[in-house]
Amino acid sequence: LDNGAAWGGRCDTDGRFHMTMTTAAGVAVESVNLDQSQTHWARTLDLEALGDAGAWQLVRRFDQLGPGQNELSVFGQPAVVPQRQPTQRQPTQRQPTQPRSLDMFADRRILVLIASYRDCELPKTISNALAQAAYPEHVRFGICHQHDEVTEHQLDQWIDDPRFSIVSVPHAESHGCCWARARTFELFDDEPYMLQIDAHTRFAARWDVRYIEMLESTGLDLPLLTSYPPSYTIADDGTDEYDIEAGVQRLVIEEVRDDLTTMQKTDIAPDTAAPGPSPSIAAGQIFTRGRFCRDVAYDPGIYFAGEEISLAARAFTAGYDLLYPNENLIWHRYDHEFPKHWDDHDSHAASHQAASDRLRTLFRGDSGSLGRFGLGSVRSLAAFEHAAGIRLRAPQDSNGADTGLVIEIDRTGIEPRDDYLAFIVLFLDDAGHEVARTSIHAPDVLSLARGSVPLHDVATNDASQYMIIPRRRDNTLGEATLRDLRST
Repeated sequence: LDNGAAWGGRCDTDGRFHMTMTTAAGVAVESVNLDQSQTHWARTLDLEALGDAGAWQLVRRFDQLGPGQNELSVFGQPAVVPQRQPTQRQPTQRQPTQPRSLDMFADRRILVLIASYRDCELPKTISNALAQAAYPEHVRFGICHQHDEVTEHQLDQWIDDPRFSIVSVPHAESHGCCWARARTFELFDDEPYMLQIDAHTRFAARWDVRYIEMLESTGLDLPLLTSYPPSYTIADDGTDEYDIEAGVQRLVIEEVRDDLTTMQKTDIAPDTAAPGPSPSIAAGQIFTRGRFCRDVAYDPGIYFAGEEISLAARAFTAGYDLLYPNENLIWHRYDHEFPKHWDDHDSHAASHQAASDRLRTLFRGDSGSLGRFGLGSVRSLAAFEHAAGIRLRAPQDSNGADTGLVIEIDRTGIEPRDDYLAFIVLFLDDAGHEVARTSIHAPDVLSLARGSVPLHDVATNDASQYMIIPRRRDNTLGEATLRDLRST
């Protein structure tokens, strides 16, 4: 208040924090601006007024509050955390579907799945999830703990907690990200909901209730909420700082690479009235029915690259509707320096090649040969391609034969290096003019472990030669090699 007439700061026996304000006679309070810290915040605020009889009366309750600025309108709808809206076109607003009725005695258990690899943030992630949950007694954890000497005992405090199922693996015995996630899926025990996150994650207040309400508001049988979360960082004093200005993000598939892995990013969601369609899956945020662990078993044969597009196609064809969440409930630490699996294991190039072969079988071969890791039977791969706006199946001629082109990397003419970002491929006609170009990002090709590269959807009808130019991470170019296309 302008006159500073506010006092309080006491906490009652029920743990409620009280603050009292006075106003001039006849002045009504129309709004409250509650600026909360990034580390501790109130989930609920009760606004009461002192009546003429000397009794406090409830004016309005504000629920689902979070860190940062909370603009609370006494007579209108409260805005929990401000979301940055698109600055260009204004999309048509969708009305949220009427949420399903949730019985207060319904089973609301959530299985939180975490594959952690030598990650010192894991205990803080667990503690934050429990502290911010409205019903921590309903939260279960399924963890594949790939530990080293430093992190080996970081989960000891929860070993005897019945809410925890922990698979403990020395990091040297790990086989990669998807292998670890597959181990967590095996811990499913008929929980009605599941949330897959990374080991370095933070949570909004009442995230458990809000996730369930958001999922059920879709009115769908098999909805799946997914997107890359906004970030949190750790300040010099050790406190967590949340990015609350990023807005709600939706996934965008930026590129399908020659090895059928994808490059994904996010942009601002055009409509936050309700969850909207997503073209793919972000493995660091998946909230859906718990039965997903059985319906779409995690494929341990995928190493890392290709994880998300494989899972998205399999989930969609199994009948799941992929959606972006319409509010941010978790934050992810993107700037961490924790070791990655490929930092410790020399087998990663071979593992990536095996995963690439698996993707080719999934999308362009006999998917059924992959058993329970193949495509679903509810929708077709073509339907997924249409929904995602991409092409995964091999182009075919009028006779149904594949029309792909295979080029060879001249590994004798390219300097072996570990800082290649891509190989640029230029297709040239007889006069040396460029008629098409593409780029190769597959790690096993950049490391020169593989020399044969199939390409699709590249118009090379007038080309007679192709030139390969290595591009390094500092954007400098290596020496170009030239090959005759007719000899391929």
